[in-house]
Amino acid sequence: MVNRSTISQSMAHGGTHGPGTQDREKILGTMNDQKPESTASGSHDPAPRLADEHAIRNVLLRYCRGIDRIDLDLVRECFHPNARDDHGGFNGTIDEFITWIARLLPRYGVSIHNLSNILIDFHPNRDDVAHVETYGCAEHQTTGGGPELNLTIFFRYIDRFERRGNGGWRIADRVGTTELVRANDPSLAFPVDTRYPRGRRGDRSDPVYRPFA
Repeated sequence: MVNRSTISQSMAHGGTHGPGTQDREKILGTMNDQKPESTASGSHDPAPRLADEHAIRNVLLRYCRGIDRIDLDLVRECFHPNARDDHGGFNGTIDEFITWIARLLPRYGVSIHNLSNILIDFHPNRDDVAHVETYGCAEHQTTGGGPELNLTIFFRYIDRFERRGNGGWRIADRVGTTELVRANDPSLAFPVDTRYPRGRRGDRSDPVYRPFA
């Protein structure tokens, strides 16, 4: 496929070394004639697929909010009722997962989950299934805690997303891989000035839950 940005750069850097006017028109005309890839349903409209990608990314972001704010109801909403999760140290149903993190997360003073690369591959023959690989980093800090409570963890989520009825896109199966773990010296943590608000966890009192004015 012809790269439109490459053509634009060639034009911008002195037209004498780039394609001539007629050649450029021919190339751009060819690009405009190319047909977009169709979805599994045979549609060439990209809007539904973009909407699906947006919905999937939103689930991943809401999951991180639920974990960091210890909002277990929000975490549960990110999974289908019969979903399974394999974190290595845990492998079970979504109900068992919620019970596990309810014990685990309060041990940390602060947890911050950041997501970076998100690659979404839709099923070639179905519009309601996608495989999603997500890279992330989780920071855990606990004042006065040992190294096991002051960790930086780099991970991946390997998810099977399914769109089911009115429930929309949710996680049906997850494998969480641990790629790298770094223990942090808690004595090196800089104290946050008490004038600055801190995030709250476990009771939906964090400012993010304020209703729209």
